[in-house]
Amino acid sequence: MIDDRYLDKFMEELERQVPNLYEGLDVFLRESETREMENYWYEYDAEIIYRILENFSDADWKKLVQNAQLKSNDWKQKLAYCLTNNENKHELEILLEFASTDDDDLFFLTIDALRDYFNTEECKAFIRKKRPAILARVESRMPNAGVVRAKLYELFLEQMNE
Repeated sequence: MIDDRYLDKFMEELERQVPNLYEGLDVFLRESETREMENYWYEYDAEIIYRILENFSDADWKKLVQNAQLKSNDWKQKLAYCLTNNENKHELEILLEFASTDDDDLFFLTIDALRDYFNTEECKAFIRKKRPAILARVESRMPNAGVVRAKLYELFLEQMNE
């Protein structure tokens, strides 16, 4: 875990360098594309992305929702991993868009992230209404998925049907 003082200093510097936090997130994620999602990324980069997202304005969220689908799969995978605020409808909207991907890794990370949104029946109903095809896509991927992915997909379907 990164020290809060370091994160605060990072955020101050970022805000001086970019016109808005969306641009800062975009630059940070593009620069992190050269790093694999290994321990360093989870311990360092993800913490920074969480902090950036915590400070997003409505305008930043609007830009992110509009542009996220246009980014590389690596960029989207790293963002999907960090979309964990199950009270943020913008995050849910982005994840629902990512669920239409053909990229197996992005799809897996998206389904895993969507499980955080099962805290209320309202969220599950929203997912069913907005993207009923997600359930069929999860079911279709299960036979060819490895053990871990198949189990996560199974849990997702169980939770959606509770």
